[in-house]
Amino acid sequence: MNPSAVVVDTEVIVRAPARFFAAGIGDAISKKFEAQQCQSAGGNNSFGTPALNTALLLTEAVFTTFMTYGYSAYQAVGRHEVIT
Repeated sequence: MNPSAVVVDTEVIVRAPARFFAAGIGDAISKKFEAQQCQSAGGNNSFGTPALNTALLLTEAVFTTFMTYGYSAYQAVGRHEVIT
């Protein structure tokens, strides 16, 4: 079951090593390509069904967001600064 809510303390995030933040960005970006490959190969998700179009749209949105804002967010984390 997916969580109903995710609460993030941004002050904790910016105090962690920037390499952890970068690794998380890389992991999130890779999901777009993993989902596309799974769909192209006719694979099923963890529920045993084909990838939903909404899931594929979400991976595209995450990719676009990180390509637009990821580098500046990484720089801010390196400065231990929360940006809004």
